[in-house]
Formats: sequence, C-alpha cells, structure tokens
Amino acid sequence: MMTLSTILGFNLYVPWVSAQSESELSIPDVDESTKAEADAIKQRTEQREAEKSKQVEQQPSGNVVRVPHVSDEVIVEIKGKVKSRLQEEVVRAVMSQAKTERWGLPEALPGWISSVRMKGDLRVRAETQINQADNLQNEYIDFLQVNAKKSNPTEEEDFLNISEDRARQRARFRLSITGKPTTNLKVGARISSGNATNPVSTNTTLGDSFNRHGIVLDQAYLQYKLVNLNGVNWADFSWGRMPNPFFSTDLLWDGDLQFEGVAATFKLNVGLSKSLYEMTDQNKKIILTLGSFPLQEVRFSQDDKWLHGAQLGYRWVSESQSAINFAVGFYHFANTTGRTNKLDDNDLDYTAPEYLQKGNALFDIRPEPTEELYALAAQYQELNGTFKWDMAFFSPYHLIWTLDYVKNMGYDEADIRRRSAGVLARSGGAVDDIFEQKTTGYMASLDFGWPLVTERGNWRLSFAYKYLERDAVMDAFTDSDFHLGGTDAQGYIFRFDYGLTNNSWLSLRYLSSKEIDAAPLGVDIVQLDISARF
Repeated sequence: MMTLSTILGFNLYVPWVSAQSESELSIPDVDESTKAEADAIKQRTEQREAEKSKQVEQQPSGNVVRVPHVSDEVIVEIKGKVKSRLQEEVVRAVMSQAKTERWGLPEALPGWISSVRMKGDLRVRAETQINQADNLQNEYIDFLQVNAKKSNPTEEEDFLNISEDRARQRARFRLSITGKPTTNLKVGARISSGNATNPVSTNTTLGDSFNRHGIVLDQAYLQYKLVNLNGVNWADFSWGRMPNPFFSTDLLWDGDLQFEGVAATFKLNVGLSKSLYEMTDQNKKIILTLGSFPLQEVRFSQDDKWLHGAQLGYRWVSESQSAINFAVGFYHFANTTGRTNKLDDNDLDYTAPEYLQKGNALFDIRPEPTEELYALAAQYQELNGTFKWDMAFFSPYHLIWTLDYVKNMGYDEADIRRRSAGVLARSGGAVDDIFEQKTTGYMASLDFGWPLVTERGNWRLSFAYKYLERDAVMDAFTDSDFHLGGTDAQGYIFRFDYGLTNNSWLSLRYLSSKEIDAAPLGVDIVQLDISARF
C-alpha cells in the first residue's frame, strides 16, 4: 500500500511519542492553501511548456508528438513545499496533544509517587568469637531454652557454649519506605532480615545449605508533625512500631531494637533572638519525649506488661556546627516481675519474660520439683543520664565525647527475698551474695574523624569502655554483641570505619569483655563489616 511518505520520498519521524500515543495521534491532512499553491506551480509550468510548444510549431519540422511534461526540478520544488508545510502541521498537532496530555511531565504520574521515598542498606560481616581459656563450660544456663522446655537444665543444649571458639559469616538487609499522605502526616515502614523471636538483632547467619532467609516487618508507624506559624516543627506524635524515640546509647537499648506503642516529642526553642528572623533559629532547644509501649499483652487480664518512658533533654548547636546534647530519662517497666504459681497451677506462667539474654537475677515460679520456669526477680525503674559533646573545632574532623550512666531505682531486696522465697538464679551461678544490689552501669566513648563516613576516603576511630552490673538494666534489650549480650559485663570496644566509595564503607570492630561478679566468662569478638546504602 502506498503511503504519504512513500509518495513524497521522505520518512516522517516524531520524537518521544510512545507506541500507545502513536495509535491515538491523528496526522493532519494537507490544508487547502497547500493544495492551491501546488496547483499554481503546476499551472505556471504548463504555461511555460505551452509557450515552448508554440515556438517549436513555428519552426519547420516533421511530424512532432507533443506531451505535457513536468520537469524534475518542479517535482522537487513541489515535494519540498508539501514536506515543509506538512512537517509544520504535524509538529503543531503533536505539541498540542503533548501539552494537553502532559507527556513526560512529573504531573502526569500518580500524585502519591512524588510523596514516597525509599532507602535501604546491606551489611555483610565476618565474625570471630574467641573464648578465654579459664571459661568453664556448663556454668552459664541458657534460661531462654530452659523456659521453652519448662524442665531442669540437664542437657548440653541448656547451657551457653563459652569454651569453644566460633567463626561465622552474617548478613543484614533493611529496606524502608516513607510516604506523606498530607504535609504533616508521615507513614513509615521497614522490612529487614532477622526473625520474629529476637528483638535485638536483624542479623542472619549464612551457612544453611543455601536455604532462603526470612524477612520480617521491622517498622510500621504513623507520625504526625505539628508546625507553628513560623513553620517550625514543635511536636511529633508517633504510633505503631517505630524507631527508638529517645536520645540514648546501646548501654540501655540495642541499636536494632524498635519500640512498639505511642510516643510524643515536644521541642521548645530557647535561643535568645535579637530580630524576627532569629526567632525561628533552632540552635538551642529543650526536648521532652514521652512514650508508652506494650511489652506483652496478657489476654483477659489487667496484668499486661508495659514500658513507660519520659526523657527531658537539651540540644545546642554552635555556628561552627559543634553540638552538645544532654538528656535525663526515666524508664518504668510495669508488671514484669515474676509471681510464683500455686502447686499444680500454671496460671502465672505469663509472668516469665518472653525474651531475655543473660545476667539478670531470676527465680523459679514453678513449685513442682521436676519443672522449672524462670522469671525476673527485680523491678526495673531505670534512671538514665546521657551526655554527648560533638566538637567541630578540627573541621572536617570531629572529636565526639559520649557519657552514659544508668541506675535501677526499682531494686528492693526485701521484696525480692519475699517473692523468691530466698532462692535466686542467674547465668554464671552465684559466686557472690546475689541479693546484694548490683544496679549501676556506665559507658564512656571517644570518637575522632568524620562524624559520618559516607564518602570515599572518610574515616573515623572510636574507643569505648563499658561497665554494666547485673540488674542495672533489663538484660533483654541491651547490646547483643558486647559480652555475647546481656548484663554483668565490663570491657572495652575499638572501632575503625573507612569510606570505600560514596555510600559504602568498611568497619573493623574489636570487643573485649569479661564478667563482673559471675563465673569466669572472658570473650573477645572481632567483626569485619562491609556496608552499603542506597
């Protein structure tokens, strides 16, 4: 079939028009002015040919057959005129349709796409655990395993392995999505590697016959921001499974721990202003954070386990970007202590914790001699003070000092003796008077280098010393790497970070720790990480 482009001898090309749009785009016909111009050219040509014919007829010759002829030059001229006019008409039509349908513009996409943000990170790790020679096997009971069996610890699997060294490879993956249905409302969600039984680790250990690894819902929350007339955000309200809302270190809360419940943060600017412009300055703020978080829902009971927290802090940022952060917090754990069952009655089994690591004083809440179920002996009302001074005097390098202190104000020896009937247990045995208060913890750290290692060649050195007594904090939620997790531990941590490329870096960490009061447990851990974010 003959097409317009075939007749005219050129190919018509319309840029950035999709296949779907091509089927909908109508090519305009040649208008009347174009036809008239072509007819005029033809008429002038015929007149010139007629004049030539008359001149030939006046000359003597033989029989001559005269055929009207359009020269090649005229054909080229006609094609050029038509092609130019047709291209102009097509371009105008395409541009008009593109403007109407908003081809290729962001507004052409659904509105929710522009409000959604996605980011993620991946960390691979080589880890070596080196146990000290004087560690005694079968001294540290794995109470989480014992509680799952509800029986006496008699088998090897009922004890933590603290005598054999271990080397393993691990990985952590996280992918988060945030969206803003309205200006002040944010929806946050994150999936990660890990499992649903360990709240303080998102690591997965490699080496399972190439089987697939699990993905869990790590965050799911709503956050609403209140803004004053100057456009300053002065309050945040969060509800769901959210990041840690408190200013803290891993002395109390592991870095992978997420909080579930409701939290509110209020920010008051206290900077002295000399002009209207400076009234919106955010370099000096008082920050109040309140939160209430369910730990365990006990069905058809008023004894649900809760964490209630309040923290008052101050933040100051200088013009040189040096910063001071100081906060005092109080964390009250409600209904978390154990209660002993009556004989042949298991109604109070729910008072045993759903998760624990090691260190806290425990007691058996099952009166039957052949059954054991351990619960927390002490109440936990943790008073915590955290101080951080980021010194930017050596910019681009920063010198960062961090101090963290905690004291469990809820420890009551008389109450513990009464509820436990004078018999306590813990991982590592009772090498001291286990009823003596061991309720203090602290950490000091020093960092020097880039505050964030995000670009190639950035680096940072860190040193920290940590001391955490048996019942200073609830052992379930503190750092899961130092001393293999839990409390009753002291030691130091070295760390070096180096930027490999933009948004990827190498970390080398060395953790050396030992017990404070329990049976000997010395362990050194070396971790080599490569991390990348996108």
